[in-house]
Amino acid sequence: MTYSSVFVTQSAPSLIVPDYCEIFRYMGYSLHDRIAASAKFSSDAENAGKIDGIEEPGNVANAEIAGDADRSSCNSEIHQMVAQVTADFQKLMTPLAVYALFPLEITGDFLRFGRERIKSRELSRYLKECHSVFLFAATIGPKIDREIQKMQRIESSRAVIMQAVGAMFIEKYCDLLCTELKNQAIAENMAVKNRFSPGFSDVGLEVQKIFFSLLDCKKIGLTLMESLIMAPEKSVTAFVGVKNNA
Repeated sequence: MTYSSVFVTQSAPSLIVPDYCEIFRYMGYSLHDRIAASAKFSSDAENAGKIDGIEEPGNVANAEIAGDADRSSCNSEIHQMVAQVTADFQKLMTPLAVYALFPLEITGDFLRFGRERIKSRELSRYLKECHSVFLFAATIGPKIDREIQKMQRIESSRAVIMQAVGAMFIEKYCDLLCTELKNQAIAENMAVKNRFSPGFSDVGLEVQKIFFSLLDCKKIGLTLMESLIMAPEKSVTAFVGVKNNA
């Protein structure tokens, strides 16, 4: 693995497998209801009209779900919208990421990587076994944001579903990217920690500025606003620690 070199990577949207349980979690469903709702999208039937184990919207409405008739009708409409938005977003999104690996030094609560130094007790503890750290920025592109913003002016209930689907897709893309980084580490007989993002615990959003300083985020169309929120909104930055394999 090469230190400090910035790499840009792009993934085919078809490689990002939808997680319907996560969509319903972002929509505020309870665990029980998430499991019941996401089960409707499992690939356990042989009916025609399914693609990659996902029922087409026209078939989702025909499926039997628990509850009384009124709730069944309402849920079927929601499931139909979830299926349609998921299919639409998988065509619209452009998953892109930029990342680099840096030597990591930890002294007490301070971490030094690249030309930067930050203070975080939690991140220092989390990465204490690591000698290097990946920094990455990932996005699923601006088209998703535009569709959500447009729908917020037209139909707020559908916009909520779109927000949930977009959140699911960027998280799943980050999982895919982390698998790629993990494979790079394994090739060098190393291992990685789970990702840790700014805004979590005592790592403030101001740390976003460091990612934009060390990574060429403009290459993937990513900008940081004065509010420290990224545009496109469905984007993530994260640390991924690298340690020696036990």
